[in-house]
Amino acid sequence: MTRSRIKASCHRRRTAPSSICAPPGSGSSSSPAARSLGGGLRVDLPIDAAVAENGAVAALPGGRRIYFDDEATRAEGARRKAAAIAEVRAELPSVKAAGDQALREIDLAFDIAETVRLDESVVARLAEILRGAVWR
Repeated sequence: MTRSRIKASCHRRRTAPSSICAPPGSGSSSSPAARSLGGGLRVDLPIDAAVAENGAVAALPGGRRIYFDDEATRAEGARRKAAAIAEVRAELPSVKAAGDQALREIDLAFDIAETVRLDESVVARLAEILRGAVWR
């Protein structure tokens, strides 16, 4: 399976002869074929792959993965992600990672209204930190 095919439409359902399915809650599909995200993402047949994290990774049967970016780009992204987490922890200690962050391989998410409701000024500062982290 190629990257272009993985990035292809995620709209086909499990009944399609060759389907690509996004995990539940992603907005692209409500298929139960993918049960968890990130490092725990698994694919239950009959789909070809489950696309996660905004298309950054696809999980295939047998535990195989296809990544959108090459290894060097992912390593640089991991470095920037770690720096952003450190800056958020130092400047905004009340901000916690999203409940499913441990399951993510590529993306970074913080809880701003799932289990706590952060003040708008805190959310704005968090956004500033994260936007700045993209360019470091």
